[in-house]
Amino acid sequence: MELKPFPYVDTLLEMVDSQGQMIGQERIFAVKRHFGHTRYAKITSIGNRMYVHHLQDGQPPPDAQVLQYDDVLKRVDSSSRLTFLNLASMDTDIGQLIIRLSPDTPGARNFALLCSGEEGPTYAMTRLFQVYHRGKKWEYIGGGDYELNNGEGGRALVPGLLLGKEYERPWIEGTVRGFWGLGDNVGGQFFINTHSHATGVCSPAFGIVENGLEVLKQIVKYYQDISMVFVKDCGIVLSNVV
Repeated sequence: MELKPFPYVDTLLEMVDSQGQMIGQERIFAVKRHFGHTRYAKITSIGNRMYVHHLQDGQPPPDAQVLQYDDVLKRVDSSSRLTFLNLASMDTDIGQLIIRLSPDTPGARNFALLCSGEEGPTYAMTRLFQVYHRGKKWEYIGGGDYELNNGEGGRALVPGLLLGKEYERPWIEGTVRGFWGLGDNVGGQFFINTHSHATGVCSPAFGIVENGLEVLKQIVKYYQDISMVFVKDCGIVLSNVV
């Protein structure tokens, strides 16, 4: 298939109109070669944010305008990376979480890789598997088991995630973290605090929900079986593109 490449990423950025919508965005894709295979990611925009959706196996549509994935990712501010999780239940979209990751920590790198799908595995189509301490000050949710989808799998892509107290943070709502002592075999799982606790601490923390925490709280409130909720889509956010 003959693809239609964009010569520069800046060409793509110029296609964002005054309302923050990307002109022809249904045809914009980034491609990446991975172990000899082509993978592609859809690119969309809303407001001043451009979304690079998770990589998928295969070729983009025949009429796609194509960028090199690595060139697009050069636009990401590695000191303050943004990711997104779009949540749904059955055929109903629920809402979006925008998560800002801590700079240059193993947990943040691991989470970003599983949002982008750069190494193959991705959080897309994984279920939230449990609400812990529902209604209590320690309440938090768990997700991200991309292997077994039940909380018993989801190995880390970055080894040694759970080493060091330097990743300990106050227990505040919206904190995104791993779970101390679980090990790399389930280190790809993530946990998000849904309540604050004045004297509590959590570790290893690697991010914070910047937008969408109320979406998560409503899920905890209305879904007794939280495994009905899954990550429909995920990826990396490029902010302030207009």
